[in-house]
Amino acid sequence: MAHSSTPLMVLHDTLTSFGAHGPAVHVEHGLTFLQHGSLDFECGERIRVEPGSVVLIPAGMPHRSLGGTDLRYWMVGFCSSC
Repeated sequence: MAHSSTPLMVLHDTLTSFGAHGPAVHVEHGLTFLQHGSLDFECGERIRVEPGSVVLIPAGMPHRSLGGTDLRYWMVGFCSSC
């Protein structure tokens, strides 16, 4: 999620693969619903996200992707201070 002054962002996307990335911290809260595929990431601990899962990453929480495959997801980002 990019840093933005927009109070609400909604994204629906499909990715064949999603690579690992370094630690990130956002000013927005992020809510993701995974429809298909799998995703591994760290957010305090290592987490495996499977289809049907909902993940909430609070604003300011350090996290990083460890990689994912065959992803279809919805993401909502909202900034309470924007």
